[in-house]
Formats: sequence, C-alpha cells, structure tokens
Amino acid sequence: MGKTRRRLLLALGVLACLVSLYLCVPYFPFGGSIIARGSATERDIALTFDDGPNALWTPRILEILAKYDVKGPFFVV
Repeated sequence: MGKTRRRLLLALGVLACLVSLYLCVPYFPFGGSIIARGSATERDIALTFDDGPNALWTPRILEILAKYDVKGPFFVV
C-alpha cells in the first residue's frame, strides 16, 4: 500500500472517529461544521482543527498526527 493511500485512509479514519465521538458524546469539544470543497480530479484530503487549544485533546491529536506523519493546521480561538 502506498504512503499516500495510507495517509488518506488514516485521515478518513481520524475523521470518522471524530464524527462518531461528536455524535455520541454531547460534551465533546470538537463540534462544528464540516465543509467539503475541492477538485473532482485530485485525490487529496485536508484536515483542519478549528477549535482549541484544549489541554486534554490537542496533545492526543498531535501524537496521532506525528505518529503517521500527517499534517493538519490548527486555528486557535
């Protein structure tokens, strides 16, 4: 499996986990909108984290991203 495909699968997995947690746990801090835009021909995915920093969740997310060499911008509020 190629590196790009692994990253895409990881990103989709992380996204699925975050959405599941958001739907199942009412106090989950990552509530927000999912906005999808992009090219119909390119196969890229972008993860953004638009709330934080959070003392509990931010370090955990950073560990996962570092483990799989995935980048995602954080927007501090």
